[in-house]
Amino acid sequence: MATEFPSSTFIGIDVDSSFFPPSDKCPPNVCFLTCNVTFGIPFPMETFDFVYLGMMWSAFTESQWSELIKDIVRVLKYDGWIESLEATAHFQNCGKVTKWIEEAEKDVNIRIGALLTKMFESNEELKNIQYVKVEYPIGEWFGCFGKY
Repeated sequence: MATEFPSSTFIGIDVDSSFFPPSDKCPPNVCFLTCNVTFGIPFPMETFDFVYLGMMWSAFTESQWSELIKDIVRVLKYDGWIESLEATAHFQNCGKVTKWIEEAEKDVNIRIGALLTKMFESNEELKNIQYVKVEYPIGEWFGCFGKY
């Protein structure tokens, strides 16, 4: 995306810098910042035209999600866009390991994707909220893996 829009600046944020690519592999309009967004997004109000977050479903508790959405709205410019891609795990015929994972994540709602729409809709500053549900069934209950 950064190469498609060279006049824009792209800032990636993560709590762990080991996930960042080497700077010599990135376009010049891309930079990364190490920070924990549960303490707030370290930018002033109305900084960004577009905020993307994805696959963070296991990173935050429900209350942290609620605060994060408020903070995203704070740093978003008027008429800006938010795009969120989050999974909602729905397990069927769970084995021992899957049950263990569900129990281990008791502070984290692994079905947060289903609640995020309501969280976004409850914020009066956000307008024109669109929700798209895409199912990716895997395992025997769906059939042969890879035939979608």
